[in-house]
Amino acid sequence: MSSLSFLASELQSLASETRRKHPEIREAAEKALAILRAQPDANSGSLSRDGPQSEELLRPVFMGCSTKNAKVVAISLGSLQRLISLKAVPQSAIPKIVAIMGDTMSQGVDIQLKVLQALLSLLTNYTDIHDELLGDALLLCFRLQESRIAVVSSTAAATLRQLVMFVFDKVVETDKSQAEQEVTPGAVINFARRNHYYSPSCSERCLLCF
Repeated sequence: MSSLSFLASELQSLASETRRKHPEIREAAEKALAILRAQPDANSGSLSRDGPQSEELLRPVFMGCSTKNAKVVAISLGSLQRLISLKAVPQSAIPKIVAIMGDTMSQGVDIQLKVLQALLSLLTNYTDIHDELLGDALLLCFRLQESRIAVVSSTAAATLRQLVMFVFDKVVETDKSQAEQEVTPGAVINFARRNHYYSPSCSERCLLCF
């Protein structure tokens, strides 16, 4: 099955599960399914993260995550992870996604594991997550690492290690690129300009998260 097929399967499950108690979520999920069916077969690149369809695809997911029904929340998080892996989520929606993950973590082991899976996918697929937002995302891993449930604690610890290694690898690469661009041989640097400000390196900003 293609990535789009897996996402369609998740949304179909969401529509079925919410058919009676949450008809508004079922309707939103069916609209999202209609968008997917209109895409070229197996063409995951046809989903734009910045297009108007991104809101329609995320709407049933956000609505499902806001319920107190553990099964609906689990299916919604599964759909969210699929959308993230397809890079069909707009950058502007990421703060809300991180907040929703934090809000759903108290609803059971299955949901906590899905949050960790989605977090790993989010931070490795969207490399423009920095500063406070990055700290908020990593904090979710720290919180789940303190769980008394062994499978949650060990999975959170492994996820955190992967994410920290990924973040610092990205930092080293970015700082190296910035260093190459900042100084050109033979260039004259004017230190007399006003309004000069200090911009911390990526590594310095990253260290502030810890």
